Amino acid sequence: MCGRYNEHLPKMHGWSNVLTDWPEEVEGRFNAYPTSTVTAFAGENFNTLRGHAMRWQLVPSWAPEFSVKFPTHNARLETVEERPTFKNAWVRAQRCLIPMAGFYERQQSGAKQWHYIHDAHTGCLVVAGLYERWHGQNEVRHSCTMITKPSTSVIAQLHHRSPVLLTKKAAQSWLNSDLNDPIGFLSSVDDVPVTAYPISSRVGNAKNNDAKLIHEEPKIKTLFD
Repeated sequence: MCGRYNEHLPKMHGWSNVLTDWPEEVEGRFNAYPTSTVTAFAGENFNTLRGHAMRWQLVPSWAPEFSVKFPTHNARLETVEERPTFKNAWVRAQRCLIPMAGFYERQQSGAKQWHYIHDAHTGCLVVAGLYERWHGQNEVRHSCTMITKPSTSVIAQLHHRSPVLLTKKAAQSWLNSDLNDPIGFLSSVDDVPVTAYPISSRVGNAKNNDAKLIHEEPKIKTLFD
């Protein structure tokens, strides 16, 4: 799963010519959390991609107000096409890309230590997502969710779920509305290589939002020692 992530992209090797149209109204957070406003990119292909300000907690189009009473910031790949909350976005292929510098995960066993997971080479991770449009009386608002699946490699040592991370090639396929068997596709996409290191527990408090959150705590013993 993913409940916290870092929006500040120091570099975007391989993505800089794709993720170009960023919404000015999104400030960007070192500690993005469910319900915060984040940037998600939507479009039929890379040539039409555009960044939108979206609430990171998907609100279905049929909701009476722009809010939900249960967690919808993550959507399990195994059940996404069945859940009423996500079904409309899934059927309509309302797919998006959610970029991040890295995300935070707390290991499930032992000391419950927080870790920062990222790709040290590219500086950019891109997650497969879905988005929705909610129509109010005089407004249209957007929201999104990250799709998750069973984790592997480094992430599996920390948590049994992981956001579906995409390579540039996989992202292009994900945006194609004619994609056959999208569940099978996301289940089998190649792993994106990531590394993880221990960080301060300050990230657990959404009020903390500064660059120190991603500083490594080398004296802390973790599963990787």
